Amino acid sequence: MTLLSKHSSAPSSETLLIPNGNRPDHLKGRFGTRTLFLDRLIPPPLKKHPFIFWIAIGFILSCVAVFLSFKTSNPRAYAQMCMLQIIGFVAVPSAIRACRLLILDWNNNAKKFVVGTRLHKTAVDIWLDRELSNFEGSPIMLLGGSALAILALAGFSFDDYPVGIGSAATLYSSFIVAASAFAAGVGLCAMAYGTRTVWRFGNSFHISVQNHKFGVLSTGSMLLQCCVLVTLTWSAYTSSAIFGVMGSSVATFSIKNPIWLLAAPSAALVLVSFIVCQIPLHKRMIEYKRDQLMAIEKILEELKDYEPRLLTAEVLGKIAFFENRRSQIMSLPEWPFAFAALLGSISSASMVILTTLLSSYVKAAWALP
Repeated sequence: MTLLSKHSSAPSSETLLIPNGNRPDHLKGRFGTRTLFLDRLIPPPLKKHPFIFWIAIGFILSCVAVFLSFKTSNPRAYAQMCMLQIIGFVAVPSAIRACRLLILDWNNNAKKFVVGTRLHKTAVDIWLDRELSNFEGSPIMLLGGSALAILALAGFSFDDYPVGIGSAATLYSSFIVAASAFAAGVGLCAMAYGTRTVWRFGNSFHISVQNHKFGVLSTGSMLLQCCVLVTLTWSAYTSSAIFGVMGSSVATFSIKNPIWLLAAPSAALVLVSFIVCQIPLHKRMIEYKRDQLMAIEKILEELKDYEPRLLTAEVLGKIAFFENRRSQIMSLPEWPFAFAALLGSISSASMVILTTLLSSYVKAAWALP
């Protein structure tokens, strides 16, 4: 709370925070430890070691892909496509888990700059626990994953991709493409849930604004790290479509490759979602600055209305203090991300396109005589 909090209409933050000893029972056991949607596939003995499980699955699937690649006309292209698809498949659960941890860490900062509720009286912890429950799985995740799996199979069935039901190799690659695309669809839904959480947070709570990275500016840093994870994982999928082409035409690997129709919108989606989901927080920051400035102006008007003979050293000191405070408020940020975070999000969005472009050149170079 600021020195001028008594002039603000926002409720006290004391009503929002729950002492650890009084945390509801369902939060004590579940807050931060929910089972993610894809992790439901992990058998009980390995529930506490999801990373080991997914690495083992990736290794087994890769070995099968390498074995079957020798039964195709272009073993290297087949193995490259399957391997990159498998990397994307096993990376999605880890990326979702890492993003969930980033949101939980951001919540620790959020509890410090939340000063009141707007739409309902709900503690920050309880509200966030409700939001994170979406990561356990939902019909939307199931539908999103299934839809992307169908689209991926349809897309890879064209041109020179080794996908189909004609042989064991093409049947296996079809399974890899469908499973990997399903995981990617679940990951995209998780990203949508994460950005929706930030959007709803801005609509649900009053906040205070500080200049340091542990205040509201931590929102942009958290989202930037999530964007980097998303683009790194997504790059594996776009690269697989480049390296998996079985033909040898250089043009096929560049502008004519249909993956560009997916890479460009994906890059735009990452950048737009980074900015749009923070608009409600931007509005709350503007409101905070407005309320603080109005309160300061009111105090200064009262102090400056004193008769000249009553302007003692104490009164002049107060005037100087509040004028300095007004300058500080004016310099506060109005967006919940620093300029460096914005540049980082632009770079992350560009990474999807750059990875596709680089993959095209590498594949084309290998195809040259």
